[in-house]
Amino acid sequence: MPRRKRNPGYQAHIQPRSGNKRLDQISPFDLEKLRVELQKSLNKRDEPFKPATIKHILVIIRWLYNLGIKWGMYDGVNSVSKISMPKLDNEIVRYLTPEELSRLMNVLDKWPFRTSACFVKFAILTGLRSRESG
Repeated sequence: MPRRKRNPGYQAHIQPRSGNKRLDQISPFDLEKLRVELQKSLNKRDEPFKPATIKHILVIIRWLYNLGIKWGMYDGVNSVSKISMPKLDNEIVRYLTPEELSRLMNVLDKWPFRTSACFVKFAILTGLRSRESG
């Protein structure tokens, strides 16, 4: 049975770019360069790497620094903390179907807690987003 790769992100992206560099030889500039290279590269499906993939690769490197510190094998600065991580925009916006909206309004009409029912109706009727309802 073939042996499963332990961390394909490391083997595919980190090891080829860092070679045998020690942690103290990897600068924030090197990591920023890696991030930019990945943003400009295409994956095996000929699509640009998604920010989540790039962030995952940087998280692996951060984990290596933290593990080296924990095991007492490295006492320097974690270079990943000196760069900005990719921003993830994976929010999914979903709208209620007319049937779902009708059912919800019927439930709210009968809901015993009038204040919360009124607030939900207000949110629906004004288009209030969940992050705005604080």
